[in-house]
Amino acid sequence: MLIVIAVAVLSGLGAIITDLFAIKMPSIEVGNLETATFHTSSSEDRSEKEAILTSKRSEYESFRSSTQKSENRKEESKRETVLQVTSLEELMVLLKHLKEIHRDADRTDAIISPWIFAWPFMFLGFALLIALLTAASASVSPYPSEVGAIGFASIVIFIGAALVVAVGIAVYLPYKLIKRRNEHFGRTLKFYRTLLDLLKHMKVDSGIVNRIEVTVIDMEQESQPRNPFLWILLEYLFAPVTFYVYHFLNKDFYKHEQREIEIYRNLRIALSEVGISIPQMNPTIPSRSTILYIIATLLTGGVFGLYWLYTLIKDPNEHFKQHRYVESELIAAIERALRSAKT
Repeated sequence: MLIVIAVAVLSGLGAIITDLFAIKMPSIEVGNLETATFHTSSSEDRSEKEAILTSKRSEYESFRSSTQKSENRKEESKRETVLQVTSLEELMVLLKHLKEIHRDADRTDAIISPWIFAWPFMFLGFALLIALLTAASASVSPYPSEVGAIGFASIVIFIGAALVVAVGIAVYLPYKLIKRRNEHFGRTLKFYRTLLDLLKHMKVDSGIVNRIEVTVIDMEQESQPRNPFLWILLEYLFAPVTFYVYHFLNKDFYKHEQREIEIYRNLRIALSEVGISIPQMNPTIPSRSTILYIIATLLTGGVFGLYWLYTLIKDPNEHFKQHRYVESELIAAIERALRSAKT
C-alpha cells in the first residue's frame, strides 16, 4: 500500500514538474523571440543610421571639395585678372621703372618758395633802417657830416643790393618757371607711357586703356617744351612779351592738369575692375583770365603783376604736391596687387 502511494506521489510530482517545464518553455521561446526581434530591429536602425551618416559624410566631402575648387578658381581668377600674357617678373620690371620716374620728381617738380619776393624788400628795409639811424646819430654826433656820409654810403649799398637782387629774381624766376614746366611735363609723359605699357599687360578693359592713351597723346601735343632763354631774351627786348609768358605758364599747366584728371578718372575705372583702388586727382590750378590780369597790372602800376607772378609759383607747387601723393598711392596699389598675385 505504501509503495503504491509513493509511486502515485512520485508520478504526481513528475507531472507537476513536467507541467512546469511545459509552461516555462513557451515563455523562454517568447523571450527569445522578443530578444531576436529587438536585435533585428536594433540592427536595422544601426544600418539606417550608418547609411544616413555615410550620406552626410559624402555630402560634406562633396561640399568641401566644391568649396576648395571654388577657392582655387578664385585664386586662379585673381592671378588671371592681373596677368595676361606677360610674366609677373616683366610686370615688376615695368613697375620698377615707374618708381624711378616717380623718384625723379625730386629733380623735375621743383617747389619754389613764394618768399623769394621778400629778398629785395629785405634789402630796402635795411636801407630804410640805416637812413633812420643815420638821421638820429647825426643829430647828436659832434661829427654829423661824417656820420651822414657813412649812413648815405650804407643806404646806397643796400638799395643797390636790393636792385641787383630784384633784377636777378626778374631774370631767374621766369627761367626757372619755364624750365620746371618743361621738366614736369616731360617726366609725367614718361610716367604715363610706362603706365600704359603696364596696363596693356594687365587684364583690364582695353577700351578704357585706349581712351587713356588718346588723352596721353593729346597731352603730349600740348606739352611741347618752350625755350626759357629765348623767352627771357624776348621779354627784355619787348616788355609786353612778359604778359604772354605769364599767360602760357598758367594756361599750359591748367590744360595739363585737366588732361591728368581725365586720365585718373579712366584709370580708376579700369583698375577697379581688377580690385585695385586709387585716389582721384583733384584740380589745383584755376584758369585765370589773362585779359583781366593784364588790365589789373597796368592799373596798379605793375603791383598786381607781383601777385600774378606769385600765382605762377603757388599753383604749380600745389599741383606737384598732389602729384607726389597720387603717384605714390598708385604705385603702392599696383605693387600690392602684383605681390598678391605672386603669392
